[in-house]
Amino acid sequence: MSAFHDLEMTSITGEQLSFSTYAGKLVLVVNVASY
Repeated sequence: MSAFHDLEMTSITGEQLSFSTYAGKLVLVVNVASY
């Protein structure tokens, strides 16, 4: 498993974002999924 700050995601605008941008900050991650 990777460290949180090594992960990347695609923003709602289609832009790639690295979680390392948020190093040292409080982050709330909400994983929402539907069937």
